[in-house]
Amino acid sequence: MSVVIAGAWFFFLVTQFWPFTVDDAFITFRYSENLARGIGPTYNAQLPRIEGYTSFLYVILMSVPHLLRIDAVPAAKVIGIICSLVTLAVTFLLAFTFLQSVDIRARILAASLAIFCLAFFPFTALHSVAGMDTMLFSMFFVSATFLVFYDRTSGSIWVALAALLMGLTRPEGNLAALSLIIGNLFLLPKGRRVPFIRYVLLLYILPGVLYFLWRWMYYGCLFPLPFYLKVKDEGVLNGLLPVLSFVKLVSVPLGTFLLLACLRFPKRFLIAGIPCLVLLAFFLFPSHIMGYGHRFLFPTFPLFAALAGIGAVVLLDFIERTIGRTQSRVAYVFVLILWSVIVTDNARGMIQGYRAYAGGLEQAHIRLGKTLSELDGDGNELLVIGDAGAVPYYSKWETFDSYGLNNPHIARTGDRSPGAISSQDPSVVVLLSKKPDGFEPLLPWEDSHYIFFTGTGMTKLLTLRFSSSYFLWVLGYPDAAVSRRLIELHSQRSAGR
Repeated sequence: MSVVIAGAWFFFLVTQFWPFTVDDAFITFRYSENLARGIGPTYNAQLPRIEGYTSFLYVILMSVPHLLRIDAVPAAKVIGIICSLVTLAVTFLLAFTFLQSVDIRARILAASLAIFCLAFFPFTALHSVAGMDTMLFSMFFVSATFLVFYDRTSGSIWVALAALLMGLTRPEGNLAALSLIIGNLFLLPKGRRVPFIRYVLLLYILPGVLYFLWRWMYYGCLFPLPFYLKVKDEGVLNGLLPVLSFVKLVSVPLGTFLLLACLRFPKRFLIAGIPCLVLLAFFLFPSHIMGYGHRFLFPTFPLFAALAGIGAVVLLDFIERTIGRTQSRVAYVFVLILWSVIVTDNARGMIQGYRAYAGGLEQAHIRLGKTLSELDGDGNELLVIGDAGAVPYYSKWETFDSYGLNNPHIARTGDRSPGAISSQDPSVVVLLSKKPDGFEPLLPWEDSHYIFFTGTGMTKLLTLRFSSSYFLWVLGYPDAAVSRRLIELHSQRSAGR
């Protein structure tokens, strides 16, 4: 019954979060579209090649809808939901397999509690439909952990393959993968360790090295551009506050049960838990740019849910042995209520916030992108924008990413001087303002951009509202044909709403 309730709640949240697609997802879609068009996995059709994505596997996966001429947005949501359902199923299997020495009733109970916790967690549904690679990586992470504990002859092969998929989905996935590989070596009998190392070398290390060499030669960078940008912020522990926030989010409803699982099964707990701790430790250092819903840390949550389900069974078993079965059942119901109340405490506010984001993106970024796509230009137009997702994706314009996720110079140096942008001869410049009338920059460096470009003769052509304190200021040269046509098309679209 608890699984049915959790499933119903999960799909309810999916329907509520369905309109939400984060702007960064459209960056990935742009790379996937260029790959499908035969241009290659790069941001702009023209050189230089740019690696502003961090999930090679997801770029390839999302190229399929573009090849089939299917709308990428609902396709990404369907893929995310499928990955979530697989993640839920494997989380059940992980908790069930973890308790190999316990009776079947307790194993099923632990597994059911695990997926109840995961399905009730609002971020699970959110990341299912957000359009990013979060649930894909979560699926591979929990699957690799499950394979470590699933004892069969060919299991070692699948652990190595799962490790490869983790690394191709997220760069930091290699840290968790290596931790799981080391943990698997401890679990395997001595006679199976050498064959497993061979599998790892052949199926994980070799393909990983080949991929790294290819992308180094193709892009000319050791790391994806977002990595350079995220570690350039002042300070060392740029991710400390988001990590502490996530730890609090997990520890309040699950901390007691995680501790019980650790005390009861210390060796297996550490093998499953250390990869999670490795990821948390890594994310102490980079900035969590667009880290909505703790998306960089969320892939650890299915493992925490599985371990918490195990810890809850340890507690319920203790209550049953010392007090009685009836009291144990009462405690079981209490655990379900406790988890559901704590993890859904702010669900209504989350739904309202993310649906408001979706509406703002539709009426500002997507609208502008579609309008730009209808302009009859000469094909040499250049767009400058810091929100480098939906507007470039829908417009199909060559784009200068002034934030830097897709700009090698900015990502490596942090130099956002307007002169470097102006040398590219932009046709349209989009700045982000807190106000619709007087320019008040959302991004601190855009104040100098506004002064510079208005000084060159650009004026505000349009203002598009994302929210009450977030507006797109569209600048252009008033006498340019592109600017006049943009104003005309925008007026037509506004009149036709």
